[in-house]
Amino acid sequence: MLGFPPRSASLARGTPIASEICLAAEAGRRPPDWLLAALDALPRRLADGSRIAGTVERECVVRLGRAEPGATKILFTVA
Repeated sequence: MLGFPPRSASLARGTPIASEICLAAEAGRRPPDWLLAALDALPRRLADGSRIAGTVERECVVRLGRAEPGATKILFTVA
């Protein structure tokens, strides 16, 4: 079935996609159609994720720069 991947599939992280490809190769079968259809969008989705991560990082740096002197500065990592 072409179209949407199952809810458990994460195109942004890529891990379920890589796992499905490995499982299919080990079993000697073709990867699921949803996965093959998703591969075309993967580079764009990864680039979008990198762009968003850069925006978040820049905003954190800007906000840390605005903190009052002596204030505790905590930087959270977005995973």
